[in-house]
Amino acid sequence: MSLPQRTIGRGSAAVTGSAVAFGCMSLVGGLNAGTPDEEESIKIIRHALSTGISILNTADLYGKKQENEIAIGKALKGLPREEVIIVDKWGVLMTDKGFEMNASPEQCRKNIDAQLARLQTDYIDVWVYRGKDAKTPIEDTVRAMKEAVDAGKVRHIGLSECGAEDIRKAHAIHPITLIEQEWSLFTRDIEEDLLPTANELGIGVLAYSPLGRGWLSGTFKSNADIPEGDFRKNHPRFTEDAFKQNRALVEKVEALAEKKGCTSGQLAIAWLLHKSPNVIPLFGTKSIKNIDANIVGAKICLTSEEFAAIDSSISPSEVKGDRYHGMAHTTYHYSKNSH
Repeated sequence: MSLPQRTIGRGSAAVTGSAVAFGCMSLVGGLNAGTPDEEESIKIIRHALSTGISILNTADLYGKKQENEIAIGKALKGLPREEVIIVDKWGVLMTDKGFEMNASPEQCRKNIDAQLARLQTDYIDVWVYRGKDAKTPIEDTVRAMKEAVDAGKVRHIGLSECGAEDIRKAHAIHPITLIEQEWSLFTRDIEEDLLPTANELGIGVLAYSPLGRGWLSGTFKSNADIPEGDFRKNHPRFTEDAFKQNRALVEKVEALAEKKGCTSGQLAIAWLLHKSPNVIPLFGTKSIKNIDANIVGAKICLTSEEFAAIDSSISPSEVKGDRYHGMAHTTYHYSKNSH
């Protein structure tokens, strides 16, 4: 069975691609991190494409020297460019003071040319602005991004970690194709206000961390299972204090997966695809084995009873720990207590 296709967005802003997308951040180890093995990264990207995945997701912040974008550019050499959808982000800068936002029109124009050069391509399919720059109105940012569309450097515009009000303001300047937002059984903030707004405006959702940053894969049975150097060692949802409670929630999904004859990760991806016709789950991994396992989730059909059981298996209030640490200024709904 070939990988199912899905269309998100509306009208001229619509994009059709594989029902799941591959997030390349894991190949460099995280934000502004790692010294990745370029040859291995290219191998994994090409394998993802060979499975039928047509959407690759990256950002200019992935890798200390933007190695992620560079690897994608090299991986696509000799392949039909029109068959691949590149989703690339910008807006967060790494400085000596840490993460800083810069969505000024000047930075926007500088970024697009640099990103195209690293990707070795003439255009980015969906160019995504991430975050909120208090110094620059979202309208000014999107007007500058529209310049890139008009110049043929960008096909579509997306937003990530932006609030509903800013999404509306941006969409009034230029149609927004998608919002890239965390969404899983462990993180469902999006359902409160972003999803209704996106549905109303005809905007799709690229749902990152659909496996709850690995929780829903069932890989971690104890805190000791997290390898040294893994960012999850210090993640609020993987601390020793949070582990027992969150592991109990995963066991509920594992029980449902066992009944269905699949893994908990595959069931989590299937749940998202059944949750909304306007979502594409975005997963990341360094493992070819995990790529092959995850795409199975896109082929699983759920009955209404099965979907309801999964949907009610975890209440967001039961999940212990914030979804991010130390990025309140760059993240929508950083926690239930801070915005």
